[in-house]
Amino acid sequence: MHVPEEFAAQLGDGSLQERKKTAARLAVQLIRELRPYCAGVHIMPLGWTDLVPEIVAGIR
Repeated sequence: MHVPEEFAAQLGDGSLQERKKTAARLAVQLIRELRPYCAGVHIMPLGWTDLVPEIVAGIR
C-alpha cells in the first residue's frame, strides 16, 4: 500500500485522537475526490471503527 507523502505528513506525530481526526478528514477528502470515478467505496478502518460514522457523514 502506498500512502502519499502529503497524507503521511499531515498525520504527523500528534496524539492518537489528533491522528484519528486527521485520518477521518483525509478519508473524506479522498472519497470526495474519487466520487466522479467510481460507483462506491469500501471503508476499511483497520481497528478505528469509531471513525466510520464520521467518514460516512462527511461524504453524504
